[in-house]
Amino acid sequence: VSNQKIQEDLTRRCIQNENYIKTLEEMLKNHGVELPQTQLAVNPSMYEIVDNLMKQGSLEELESIVQRNVELLRNMDHSIEFHGLNYSTEVPKKKVIPTVGSMLLSLLAFWLPEEMETIDILADATGRILPRKMTLLIGPPGSGKSVLLKALAGRLRPLGGAKMSGEVYYDGDNIKSGKFLVGKVADYIEQGDTHEAVLTVAETILFSWQCTTGGHHGYARARDEASAEILNKDDDNHVQPKNVAIVLGLDGCKDIPVGNGMIRGVSGGQKRRVTIGEMVTCPRPIKLMDSISNGLDTATAYDIIRSIKYLSSKVGTTVVISLLQPPPDVYNQFDEIILLSEGHIIYHGPRTSVMEYFQDLGYACPHQVDEADFLQELPTPEGRRFIKVAGAPHTAKDLAAAWKKSSLYQQLLTEMRYPTLEDAKRLEKSNTKLWYLDQLQHFAGSFRFYFELLLDRQMKIVMRNSTFVKARIGQVLLVGAISGSLFNNIAVTDVSTMNGFLFNSMLFAALGSFSILPIIYAQKAVYYKQKDSLFFPTSAFCLAQTISFFPLQVLESVFYILIVYWSADLSHQYRGSRFLTFIVVSLVFSMTISQLFRVIAAFVPDIDGALPIAGIIIVIMVLFSGFIQPKALISDGWSWFYWMNPVAWALKAVTVNEFKSEKYDFLTCTNPTCTEKSRFGDFVLEQYGNPTDEAYIWYSFAVLVAEYLFLFLLTFLSLKYIRTEPTPPAPIRATTPVTEHDHEHEHADLVRLADTVDVGDIEAGVTEATSAANETTGVELTAAAHAADPSGKSLDSNKASSARGSNRLVKAQLPFDPISFAFKDIWYTVTLSSGEDVDLLRGVNGYFEPGTVTALMGSSGAGKTTLLD
Repeated sequence: VSNQKIQEDLTRRCIQNENYIKTLEEMLKNHGVELPQTQLAVNPSMYEIVDNLMKQGSLEELESIVQRNVELLRNMDHSIEFHGLNYSTEVPKKKVIPTVGSMLLSLLAFWLPEEMETIDILADATGRILPRKMTLLIGPPGSGKSVLLKALAGRLRPLGGAKMSGEVYYDGDNIKSGKFLVGKVADYIEQGDTHEAVLTVAETILFSWQCTTGGHHGYARARDEASAEILNKDDDNHVQPKNVAIVLGLDGCKDIPVGNGMIRGVSGGQKRRVTIGEMVTCPRPIKLMDSISNGLDTATAYDIIRSIKYLSSKVGTTVVISLLQPPPDVYNQFDEIILLSEGHIIYHGPRTSVMEYFQDLGYACPHQVDEADFLQELPTPEGRRFIKVAGAPHTAKDLAAAWKKSSLYQQLLTEMRYPTLEDAKRLEKSNTKLWYLDQLQHFAGSFRFYFELLLDRQMKIVMRNSTFVKARIGQVLLVGAISGSLFNNIAVTDVSTMNGFLFNSMLFAALGSFSILPIIYAQKAVYYKQKDSLFFPTSAFCLAQTISFFPLQVLESVFYILIVYWSADLSHQYRGSRFLTFIVVSLVFSMTISQLFRVIAAFVPDIDGALPIAGIIIVIMVLFSGFIQPKALISDGWSWFYWMNPVAWALKAVTVNEFKSEKYDFLTCTNPTCTEKSRFGDFVLEQYGNPTDEAYIWYSFAVLVAEYLFLFLLTFLSLKYIRTEPTPPAPIRATTPVTEHDHEHEHADLVRLADTVDVGDIEAGVTEATSAANETTGVELTAAAHAADPSGKSLDSNKASSARGSNRLVKAQLPFDPISFAFKDIWYTVTLSSGEDVDLLRGVNGYFEPGTVTALMGSSGAGKTTLLD
């Protein structure tokens, strides 16, 4: 087996026929050759390869995986071209800090037109992204990196009155053409970490893989059916998501919940890696990653970028990554650079040519500044210190204009399939690109597959939220005990108390559903992210979400009614059948109100707006329930709301259910002279405008079911076709253009400021202040005796001249006591859901002295935040 081709052939045969290796071993034994176990030509499972080789670093492990599978995977090369991308929004021209007074004034003058100005977040962005190359998207904060990535991924939407234009093409086909599904070709890794907090790391990544592949890897990536069969053998053990978790260094925390601000989970850096793994495990050929290094230590970021680079070069994945100030070793992993400034592309080309390009423009990078920091700072006002040639462009528009005049930009256009947007619109029709079947189908599995998958996830979300479940059950038991003691043994003739009890029971069911709003909004953010990536059908999600709350709602209805029904001494007729009817009506009513709140959550962008709207709706439903004001007294103009009010129908059903029982089968006078008598129960029902026909119990039940189905349909349609999410704030930029005259004055101010400060005095002042901290109860701080304003653009001439005359630093004493503190043998242990104890801190010792600064360092997940807490 020394020949590589023979070895590969044996490996394939072993995969295809499990008995082949046994036969081969027996044949060798017959010839007197016995192979040691460690040298058998058997193909180990992918998970074993990963587990063994991860000890040497993720890149070595990744190479073994890719080398094994590269011949089984289909070609994934896809190029991206974008032409004339523009995205602008309007913001108030007058910038004010909100106060109580300004808010009241805005309410009084809301009809007055507000002066607005337009901010270009993207401005005429044109370029191309090549497969098998790593492209770095870099720029200062607010330059439009996230907007550009969303535009390339087809996720950009004009929210809050924004306007957008331009076109994006994948392999020559417009992403709006309908020839393929953008979500099945490109993955967008968002800047934030939005996950279901109670799911574990492994469950989050596995769910993503199952949704996008239908549970079998070969669905979207295999070269042919034979290759798919080989790849699918690993899928029974979920090898692909396990590999991703190990490559990202998440295997050690795979059974820990992701967590959020209220639920303890993994660290911030680990959560960021979960976000990366959730999308990397998807078999999509284009990966657009937004600030994936946030929260990661340098070593981990380098390891992940290096692994993505290897995967891209071997498999053909098209990768664009935006980073903020990448370290040099990470920066050097990229092949091409896109530099943005205020929405303008000021460079788009090879990394090896970027420094030479800006040197030709008149910029010079100091030797103590690395390339990434130089490029990050160059388009900012602070970046003007790099200008070495007078007249060099320094504003975003000037730099963008210079870029479009450069030879590198002209070369970029020649490399594009469509040099101009007009060419793209004209030539796209003749493009003969054939897309794979999985890139045309919305989902990889059947509706049943996704429903079962989502139902399993939703049940975990509800049941693992122990605080929520315990609070709901505790609320039911507490309110039930109070109501049971308050409405105790209600007399048969005490009609007002009985009606109050029935109304209170329905009102509690309605108000109890308020608590699901925070959970619905948390799931809504995750749903939008996964909907964009075509994880699952919306109908399956809505159905699973509704059913997942059903067991808890059953428990609540049974526990509450079990306490209050018998305490109030309601009807025992027909061996408890009316008791069961009361439970069923209450359960359906509770489900209807819960679904009403889901509709509100689907239409209202955030929970801050949903809570008051839900409260107003509940108040209106109570007013028109027929209890506070009987139906006969409700005016005709509002009667329509009574007939569509679920509270009115639920109250009608339980009222008829109680007063039609045999407890109330006695006669009572219906007039003052008692000349007419009727059944007491019917008389009470008529007095409150309720029907006396017992069939109305089930009529009301049918109306509640119909309203529930209607609200469910409304929720589904809203989530599928309407996207309601908070409008992101516009980037904060200086709206007044900076002129060359301003630049000269600023430079002169900096020179005058430098003249007032003596470095030797600063060092002496710091030394004196440090020594003073050990001798007195205070510490002396030093400050430059100049009067620069906060913007650094002007100086007070008198103070500046005085400082130049004395050339000394002024000492100011701030009284406080210097404190030393120490800690010894600190342990912090958490218990996982599996029962395993994990030590986050293990006997940590340390001490800190005044006048010193300590850097707390460690890799992601090392316990830095835990120690500080």
